[in-house]
Amino acid sequence: MNYKRITLFVMNIFTMIVSYLIAYLMRFGTDWKNMFNEGSDYTVAAFLFASFLLVFLFYPVQTPAKGRGKLHRLKEAFLFNLFLFMIFTTGLYLAHISTNASRLLYYYFFCINFVLTYFCLEFLHRAEQDYIASHKENTVVFANPDNVLETLRKIVTMGKQYDVTGIAIFDRGTYRFERISRNDAGHTYIPTDDTDMMTFLTREVVDNAFISLPDSRRSDIREIISTLDEMGIHSFLMLDSFVVDNTESRVEMLGDQQVIRFAPRIFKESELFAKRCLDIMGGLVGCILCILIGLFVAPAIYLDDPGPIIFAQKRIGRNGRPFKMYKFRSMYTDAEARKAELMKDNEMNGLMFKMKDDPRITKVGKFIRKTSIDELPQFFNVLGGSMSLVGTRPPTAGEYAQYSPHHKRRLSLKPGITGMWQVSGRSDITDFEEVVKLDLKYIDGWSFLLDIKILFMTVASVVTGKGSE
Repeated sequence: MNYKRITLFVMNIFTMIVSYLIAYLMRFGTDWKNMFNEGSDYTVAAFLFASFLLVFLFYPVQTPAKGRGKLHRLKEAFLFNLFLFMIFTTGLYLAHISTNASRLLYYYFFCINFVLTYFCLEFLHRAEQDYIASHKENTVVFANPDNVLETLRKIVTMGKQYDVTGIAIFDRGTYRFERISRNDAGHTYIPTDDTDMMTFLTREVVDNAFISLPDSRRSDIREIISTLDEMGIHSFLMLDSFVVDNTESRVEMLGDQQVIRFAPRIFKESELFAKRCLDIMGGLVGCILCILIGLFVAPAIYLDDPGPIIFAQKRIGRNGRPFKMYKFRSMYTDAEARKAELMKDNEMNGLMFKMKDDPRITKVGKFIRKTSIDELPQFFNVLGGSMSLVGTRPPTAGEYAQYSPHHKRRLSLKPGITGMWQVSGRSDITDFEEVVKLDLKYIDGWSFLLDIKILFMTVASVVTGKGSE
C-alpha cells in the first residue's frame, strides 16, 4: 500500500466519522448520549467498518489518477459509496442483524459520505499536482534515433515532475548529446546545442536518467548505469525496449532473485483474490439454488431417460489443467457414443461441437438447456476452485487436443460458467475464431467490474432465452 492509498485510507475513516456525526445531527439533533445506547448499534458500526475495508482493499476505485477530470473523480466517489452501501446492507441482511437505528440516518450518512469522499479526492488531486509542480526533477534520456520521440512522449505522460534537459542519441556505435529546453507552451522539447555528455552530467543539475535502448546494446546500458551510479544519479531502464508487442512486463522478486515477468496480461494478486471472493459467495448461493431446483429436476431427468442425473465430463481448465465438470444431464445416456456420427452436421469446426436440433437431447434436456438449469451443478466446480463464475468456456479433452498455439491463451484464466462469448450471443456464434477473439477480449480487458457486468448480462440473457438454443 503506497502513500496515496494510506492517505486515502486515513481520510476515508475521517470522512465516515464526520458523515455519521452530521447524519446523526440531521436526524436526531444534539441528543448525543443515545448515539450508541444498544449493543446492536455497535454491531452495525462494526459491519459498516468491515464493509469499508472490503471495498477499499479489493476494489481500489478511489486512487486519484493523473490526467483525469472532476467527472472521473465524481464517478469514483459515487462507485465507492455505492459498493459500500451494497455490501453493508447485504451483510446485515445475510447475518440477520436487526437494529433500531433509523434507516433515514444511514441514507443521510451515505449521501453525505459521497459528497465528502468527492471533496477528499479533489483535495488529494490538487495536493499531488502542487507537490509535483514544486518538485521537478531534471532528467536525461538515452535512446535510439528511431524511438527517441516515443520515449519523450512516454516521459511526458508519466507526470510533470520529469523535466528532460538532455538527450543522448545512440546511432551506429556512437552517440550525439544535445541540451534541450521547453518552449513557451511548456511541453515541447527543442534541441539547443551539442555539448559533451560527461561534462553535462557532471556540471549540470541532473536528478535521474531514462534509458530506452534495445537488449542488443546491453554493454552500453551497463556502462551508462555504472557511470550514472558513480555520480549518484538514479537511472530508470524502460522495459518496453526489451519486450515484444502486446506483452506486459513487471519486475518481481522471487525469493532472493530479481526477475522480469512477461505476459500478455499481468493481474494483481489483490484483483484475483477479489475475483475468488466473488466466486466463493456466488458459488455458495449457486450450490444452494442447485440443490433446491435439483429436487424437482432430478426426477424429471430420470423419468425422461433412466440413468445418471449428473453428467460428469473431463474438461480442460486454466493453462491446460484437466478437471471434472458437472452438469444436469440433458442428453440420452449414449450421447457421447453418437457424437462421431453427427460430426458431419457440426455447425462449427472440430474445435467445438454445436448442432441445431441435436437428436441426442432429451425432452427435459431441451427445457433445462433453454433455461440454463443444466449449468447449475457447475457452481460446485466454482466452489471447488476449478472454475470461476465468469471466464472462458472450458474445452473438452478432444477439442483441446486440436488447439493451435494461439488458442491456448484463452485458458490463461479459469474457465467460467458464463463469459463474454455467452453474453455476446451465447451459442448463436458459430465461428470458433470469433469465440477466441471474444475470450481474449475478456482476458485482456478483465476487471472486477467487467465480471459484475457480465453476470448481470447473463441473468438478462437467461431470462429472455437469447442464444440458449
